[in-house]
Amino acid sequence: MKDIHVNSITEAVAAMAVQACCKLPADVRKSFEAALTREPSPVGRNILDQLLENAAIAAEEDIPICQDTGLAVVFADLGQDVHIVGGGFEDAV
Repeated sequence: MKDIHVNSITEAVAAMAVQACCKLPADVRKSFEAALTREPSPVGRNILDQLLENAAIAAEEDIPICQDTGLAVVFADLGQDVHIVGGGFEDAV
C-alpha cells in the first residue's frame, strides 16, 4: 500500500494549474512566431505580437496568460493500493 499525503496532491495540482495558465507551450509559441512572419494584416501581426508579449510576461511573472482562464476539470485515477493520508482526495485537489 502506498501512502500519499494530501499536501503532496495539493502541491502537484497547484503546480500543474500554474503551468497550464502561465506557461505557453513551446510548440504554440513557435506557431505564433511562424504565423507572425506570414501574416499579411497589420492588425493580425499586432494581435500576434500582443499574444507573444502576454505569454512572455505571464511566464516571467507567474501570472495567467489570459484573465479568463476558465474552470479546471481534473480527471484522476487512483490505484487500488493507494491510501490518501491527512484528508480527502477531492479536498486535496
